[in-house]
Parts: sequence; structure tokens; C-alpha cells
Amino acid sequence: LWIADMYRYMIEHPDWLPPEGKRELEPFYRAGEERGRIYRVTPKRGAGAASILPRLDRLGPDALVATLDGPNGWQRDKAQQLLLWRGDKTAVPALERLVRSGTTDLGRLQALCTLDGLGGLGAAVVIDALRDPSPAVRRHAVRLAEPLAASSPALLEAAIGLADDPDAKVRLQLACSLGEWKSPRAGDALARIAVADVRDRTVVAAVISSAPRHLEPLLDAVAGRTGLESLEEPLLTLCLAVDRRDLVARLLAPTLAPAGRDFTPAQFVAFNRFLDTLSRRNASLEKLGEISGDPLSHVLAGTRGLYAAARRHAIDGTRPTADRVAAVSLLGRDKPVRTEDLQRLAALLGPNHPGEVQRAAVHAAAATGDAGVPALLLGGWTGHLPETRSAILDELVGREPWALALLDRIGHGGIDAREIGVSRVDRLLKHASGPVKSRAKSLFAASSNPDRQRVIDGYRPSLATTGDAQKGRAVFARVCAACHQLDGVGREIGPNLISVRAHPPEKLLTSILDPSREVEPRYMAYACSLVGGEELYGLVSGETGNGIEMKLADGTIRTVLRADIKSLQSAKLSLMPDGLEAGLTQPDMADLIQYLRGNP
Repeated sequence: LWIADMYRYMIEHPDWLPPEGKRELEPFYRAGEERGRIYRVTPKRGAGAASILPRLDRLGPDALVATLDGPNGWQRDKAQQLLLWRGDKTAVPALERLVRSGTTDLGRLQALCTLDGLGGLGAAVVIDALRDPSPAVRRHAVRLAEPLAASSPALLEAAIGLADDPDAKVRLQLACSLGEWKSPRAGDALARIAVADVRDRTVVAAVISSAPRHLEPLLDAVAGRTGLESLEEPLLTLCLAVDRRDLVARLLAPTLAPAGRDFTPAQFVAFNRFLDTLSRRNASLEKLGEISGDPLSHVLAGTRGLYAAARRHAIDGTRPTADRVAAVSLLGRDKPVRTEDLQRLAALLGPNHPGEVQRAAVHAAAATGDAGVPALLLGGWTGHLPETRSAILDELVGREPWALALLDRIGHGGIDAREIGVSRVDRLLKHASGPVKSRAKSLFAASSNPDRQRVIDGYRPSLATTGDAQKGRAVFARVCAACHQLDGVGREIGPNLISVRAHPPEKLLTSILDPSREVEPRYMAYACSLVGGEELYGLVSGETGNGIEMKLADGTIRTVLRADIKSLQSAKLSLMPDGLEAGLTQPDMADLIQYLRGNP
């Protein structure tokens, strides 16, 4: 048992102290750092009692191998290190015995890896390790089998047999390793893992890393089956990259063949994903269709029927809303008739269509990138419902020419500036485009108060009032819930506000009215300009090898490939905008602070 006797006058980091009293505490910031002790407590006798460590450097190979099966991790690691340093292959028989009959999982595992390090690993001992009761031993045995299985059919079969292993990490390792073997049986095993673990993103990534040698069995397992979407796109990307048009045709055929007399919503969704994949690779249906007479050109002939069905389904009010949304997503993607499709989308924005259909039409129109989109979306502004308006505004502020068109409409009085919302005004004022930023400043000057401290001082009297927490809950739902979550209400874009209940009222007032004064790095806003002209503004919520994930102001997660990023810059500001006081009276502020602090 180890005991840390920690002694510090202050535990909290000085950066997060409230302004009041911060200077007075400065002499004590590091007080006590020279104190504190660490104790090790052991029994006087019996299990766990302190013992004298052996001199491992004086032990022979058999004794060092025996140490690998002991309970002390440091001794095991040091024994393995000495065996490898010495390179003494007389230890191989003892190591093989330990792999097969060691009493501890870690001992058998380290013996197996030590054999590999000494160059004494044979197929027979790896086969035995693949049958070990410990998942960790089986997993490393799969890894170590990679260079040996090609020359040992028995070892290959033993490894492939773990495709249905109950341990997820064993299956993950096998998915990584199967790409090393050309055997058709390896491809079948990879397909089995892919289908069984399709919901595990890590396993799917491993499957795709091994896919180039096994594309055909993987496509046979995936084509035409629902629920395997996470596999379809990367497999399609691989097929396009290696110019296997025959395999692209095989993957696409179930999508472009009518299911009975008509196409289904699932086929609309699948074809939409296919088009998105082509777009990300700077490819298109037109390019794929340049070659005629092969299986892919024959399959692509089915696009006419699919597009026609999507247009019928989109306007058919008797169909379920979800089916219509799936169909609407394809409108505008058929380039020869894009102008006509845009008019169809404009007609779907009317209040006589379900809200989900209206918003799908907004996103489909915006996805075309057409210069006429702002006029189309804003044409019926006075008749648009609130959520449809919100979707339209979110699309328009993202591109420079569209944002300028929106600002022109506001400037001419066609849209009231108050309808834009604080967060979108903030985006426009911080836009990457100079003309957009300048025009926004001229229109929203009254919305931006550069003197935040003056605003805070103006609301300071609310701190002397005991607010009503129930009223504060309603204020939270109106002003804060778009970006924060508390007591199950709101979106979790910014921090969950359960963490601020211990903060004093003054600190809460400052954080509400001057949110950029103190910002944790993970909640710093970033402006991302895309090669295609789109502007994104939000939090960088995740990062992968080839892209980033951005959490946008509406709560959606957008995955952006690095190749599509023109520029990415920190705004050096909180995503939470200035100007919330526009919707808050002093009594509102007192009620809100009372609610945030969890006081009844």
C-alpha cells in the first residue's frame, strides 16, 4: 500500500481563481510545495511482506525464465531485458515450456515475446499460444504469427479460427493481421469480422487496413445489406483508388436496381452516400460514365430511374416523412436537371410540408452550391416557420457570397436584424471574409459592445438581489440551452453547467457577460475555411489521422478531411458569443444565477 501525504496550501490553479482576493492569495500560490511524504506500507510477514530482491544480473538463463512467471512486474521486465541483452538461445526450451505451462498469464505472454526477440519462435509454440485461455496471450500470438503463417498452413488455420473469438481485442488484432496473408480463407475471416463488428469503429478501421488483399470477399459480404454503411464508403474508396470498376459495379448494383416495382428510401440514402464518396475523391458520375460497355456503365444506367423515383417520393404527401426526407436529399444532385430540381426544392419549403421535409430541402439546395441558392431560400421568408428559418440562416452564413446576400437582404429591410440571433450575428462579425465582417459590423453595430466590463458593471446590482431559481430555469431554457446543458435541458456544446454550481455569483456574472475572459482550450472556437468555399465555425471536438471533427453551433458534428481544409485558425475567443445581455433584464440575471448555483 502506497500512501501519498500531500500538503499544499492551495490545490486550485491560480488561473481559475475569482478576481476578488486573487492578488491577496498570490504569496500562497506555491506554499507547501516543499512538504509532503510518500509511505510504503507492507505486512510484517506473509503474502505481500517486504522481501529482498534477488540479483537478477547473476542468474542463469533458466532462473531468469522462471522469474518471468513471478508476480513482480519489475522483476519480470528486467529478466526479459537480460535474456534479450545476452541473446542466449539456450533459454529457448525453457521459454517454450513456460509458454505452454506457465502459471500466470503475463508470464506466458512475456515468454512468448522473449522467444520472438531471441529469434527462437516456431509455428508450433505459436499455435499453442493461439489456444491459450488468456485473451492477451492469444492477441499477441496472432500478431507474432504474421511472418510465420504463410509457410505454415496449420498456423494460418489456427489464427483464422479466432475470427469468432469472444474477446474484442483478439478480433481487432486478427483484423489487422489478416491483411498480411493472401489466402482466400483469410479474406473470408476478415469479412466475418467486418460484419460481426460493424458498429465498432476501431475494428472497422482495422478491417479496412487489411482490405486491399481481400476486396472481393468483403464486397460479397457487404453489397446489398443494410446496417453495414460504415464499411461501404471506405470499401468504395479503395475500389476507386485501385480502379476496380468491376467491384464498384458489384457494390453499387443493389442500390440502382428497383426493389420490386419501385425504389426504396434505403436505396436513396445509399446512393446519396455513394455520391458523397465520389465528391470527396474529386470524382463524379459523369467521369465514371466516360467508359462504356463494362459492368459499371451498365449499372450506372439505373441512375435515371432512381432520380425519377426520388422526385416522385419527395412531393408525395401520402408517404411517411422519413421516406420523403431520404428522397429530397437526392434533389439537385442530378446535374443536367439541377435548375428544375432547385425549383422543386423551393416548393417544398412551404408550411404545407412537414418541418423535416422543409429542412431537408434547405440542406439539399445548399449542397448544390448554386449561386441562386440565397434568393431561392429567402424568397418566401415571411412564410417560413422558425426551424426552417434557422436552417436557412445556418446555411447562408457559411459561404461568403451567400452571407453577403443575406446581409444585403437585412440592409434593405427584407429581414429584421433581430431575427438572425445572437450566435449568428457573432459568426458574421467574426467571419473569415473581410467584406462580410465589415458589412456585418455596419449592420449590427448596436449588437456589439466592445466594453464588456462596462456591461458587467451595469448588471452588478443584480448580485444584490436573491433571484428565483424556478424563473431562472425558464431563463436558462430561453438564453443558454442552445449551447449548454443543465438538469437534462439543452445541448451539450459548451461545458455541462453542473460544474459551475460552486462558483460565486460574481464569477458567474462575468462568465455570462464576458465569456471570452477565461476560456478552457477545448472550448476555444476555431474558424475553418474549406477549399470549396464553405466557412465553418465551432469547436474542434476530435482529431484523426486524416481529418478533424468540428462541433458546430447547432450541436451537429461535422467531419472535415484535412485535404479539404484551406485554413484553420483559432478565434482566440469562446464559442459563446458576447451580447447575451440583449435578452436579459437585471431580474432575469438574478434568477439565472440563482438557478445555475443550484439554490432552491
